Amino acid sequence: MFETSAKSTPPEKPWVATVRALLKVALVAALIYLGVVYYARWSRPPLERVQAPAKKVPTDYYVYPPKSYVTDADSARRNLVGKPLWVKEGYRWIHEPGDTALGPLERVTPTAIVERGDEVLIQFEKDGEPARLAIASAGRFYVDEIFLVKDPRELYSHWPEEAWEQIESHRVEEGMTEHQVAFSLGAGSVTRTSLGQSLRIVEYTLCESAGLPPARVTFRDGVAEQVESLAP
Repeated sequence: MFETSAKSTPPEKPWVATVRALLKVALVAALIYLGVVYYARWSRPPLERVQAPAKKVPTDYYVYPPKSYVTDADSARRNLVGKPLWVKEGYRWIHEPGDTALGPLERVTPTAIVERGDEVLIQFEKDGEPARLAIASAGRFYVDEIFLVKDPRELYSHWPEEAWEQIESHRVEEGMTEHQVAFSLGAGSVTRTSLGQSLRIVEYTLCESAGLPPARVTFRDGVAEQVESLAP
C-alpha cells in the first residue's frame, strides 16, 4: 500500500508581505483623505449667490405700434385714405413732385391711392399742393416701415412733455432714448454695434437736408450716452 504525502506550501517571498503592508497603508490613507474631504465640504458654509444688477430697459422697447394690414391697393384704400399717418424715419422718404423728404413724425393724410405700373402710391397734400409717395413696389408693401398708423403721442404717452419739446425743436441731448433721437433728427445709420447690441453708435446725417446739424450719438442700452456734432 502506497502512502501519499501532502504538498508543502512554498515559503512566501519577502517582497509580498511588503506589498501587502503598503496596500493596507494606502487604503487607510485613502479612507482618511475621503473622510477629510467630505468633512470639509459638509462643514463649509454655503456659497452666497451674487445676483448681477438688472439692466434698466427703456419703456420704449415695450411699445408695439399697430400694423396697417395693407397688402394690396384695395386694402390701402380701405385702411389709409382719410386717416392720418405719421412718418417714422424722417428725411428718408422722398415724395413727388421734386426731391423733398418727409420730416420725422410729419403728419400725412392720404386722399387717394394711385396705381402706376408695379408701384402703389398715396396721394396727399403738402404745403397746399398735391404730392405722392410710393408705398409699394413689385407687390411688396412697406407702409409700416414708413408710417405709424397711431398718434405717436398716444404710443409714447410715458414720455414727459419735456421730451416732446426736445423732439419738436430737433434738440438732442444725453439721456434721450434712441426713439426720441430718431424722432428729432430723422433716420440714422449705424456705424458700430457691440455684441448683443448693448452699445450702438449711430450717425444722423440726412437731417442736413432740412438744415439741421448732423450728429453722432452713442447709445448704451437704448439711451444716449454721448452726443457729438458732425458739423464741419
